Amino acid sequence: MDDPLNSPQSPLEVIDAGLLDAAWELPELAIVSILVSIGLLTLGGVLFGISQASALNDPGFGTPLLWIGVQVAVRWLDPATTALLLGALAICWWQYGEWTIGDQPANAHATVAHVRRLRVLSRWLEIAFVVAIVAATLSVVAGIIVNASNSGLRAYDWGNDIYTFCSSLAVVVIAGLGLVAGRRVERAALVHLARRVDITTEDETLN
Repeated sequence: MDDPLNSPQSPLEVIDAGLLDAAWELPELAIVSILVSIGLLTLGGVLFGISQASALNDPGFGTPLLWIGVQVAVRWLDPATTALLLGALAICWWQYGEWTIGDQPANAHATVAHVRRLRVLSRWLEIAFVVAIVAATLSVVAGIIVNASNSGLRAYDWGNDIYTFCSSLAVVVIAGLGLVAGRRVERAALVHLARRVDITTEDETLN
């Protein structure tokens, strides 16, 4: 069996060949399914919010009717959904360790392919965490604006805002942790790929 690290191919060709040769693992597919599912929830919420705001004949930006639409658009977001994203990142982190610890030359193509794929997935997870933080912020702002614009406001309404604020704060905490961890996974994967290219280049020079 040919040694991938001693292949006559260039480093970039080695990486590309690894992407073609390596099949998707079940944990990677699980991460993709989580990202797609939450993406669909986000898209559905935004479209529903737009339809609600349009149905209310909102006359302009900044009015309470628009913020009602914002409330509807971000109601998919909660700590459990964000924790699901964090779980996907944990899978990503675990898979990175599985593919980089005890790496042997015989599976170098597959290792490079999976590490590169995990780096891309971690980047998408980081984007999802940023979206969650923005949505949580909008949820709090929308709740305050809508309730403040209502006359004869009841204590129940502000109580609901307090719950929304606490829930959004939990989302920000979880998403913030996810951003930090995601950056670590992405950086570690990039370092590993750079080291792999350096090793391949050195072997080509020696040969």
